[in-house]
Amino acid sequence: MGLKDVFKTAAETALNAFGDVVVSAAYEAVKEPAYDIVQGATVSQNQNYAIEAVFEDFTEKDIDNSFVISGDKKALIAANTVGFTPAVNDFIVYDKVHWVVKSVSIDSAGALWTLHLTRP
Repeated sequence: MGLKDVFKTAAETALNAFGDVVVSAAYEAVKEPAYDIVQGATVSQNQNYAIEAVFEDFTEKDIDNSFVISGDKKALIAANTVGFTPAVNDFIVYDKVHWVVKSVSIDSAGALWTLHLTRP
């Protein structure tokens, strides 16, 4: 097991240690639609996943009312708990709200995804 694997496991363990702060949500990876010749129509290629994440508000000092606006959220996801790479313009349904992924980053160890979420 390499050092990056240790960090990935540690990130997952740390998020699980939060207990009731970690919540389940639905993640929709947006893909280019494809033309289905049988149906004679364009069909969605989006993929849906169940995720576990910690959701938090941005701090007042982070809110610039330009890129980060009041009401935006962060989603923290342990990288080795998902089998996909999050992307801008994907969606997360959390707390009965359909959030748009505005930006995506991962720490240098590749252990923890941080997603900036905004309302559409």
